[in-house]
Amino acid sequence: MAQDGFGFTLPNRVHTTLGDSVTLEASYSTNYAVISVTWSKVHESEKSSDKRTTVFSYVPLANLKKPYGDYKGRAQLVGLASLRIDPTRLGDEGTYSLSIMTDKLGNEEKFVHLDLFVPPKLEVGPFNPYVTTFGTTVTLTCRVRKARPSVSSLHWEKDGGRIETSGLSGKYSGGNTEKP
Repeated sequence: MAQDGFGFTLPNRVHTTLGDSVTLEASYSTNYAVISVTWSKVHESEKSSDKRTTVFSYVPLANLKKPYGDYKGRAQLVGLASLRIDPTRLGDEGTYSLSIMTDKLGNEEKFVHLDLFVPPKLEVGPFNPYVTTFGTTVTLTCRVRKARPSVSSLHWEKDGGRIETSGLSGKYSGGNTEKP
């Protein structure tokens, strides 16, 4: 515990995947009475001071726990101060603040950034299965959409093994009549 009678821990960053649950782990210890525990989402702005939206508040003396807005039905307090969001949505990514108010020290505040990974949506074509005649050139396409972060590389596989292509053309020429 810090010398002022208040100890507070919160990670800098937390990572999760869209649709999964996430817990923003937080803990504190104090000799003072806790008046409130409040989680807010910080909407960063270059033109003015940052705007905040209350996500969840807890008033221990009244045993009042309340999620707000888009977090109703998805947010809950875990332990003394951790925030659980289930399931995560696209708009959940960003910076969150945790503010703990005590009767002697006023507000203590820390921040955590939630990174949200979005699995890619793949469209492979022309269709599956693709039937062709031996000796005919076939073009298969793959379209990657909605990935976050962006996909930086991808590869084709055949029978569970990676297909090595030649040059930038992406041509595969390792087949035969038994295993095209």
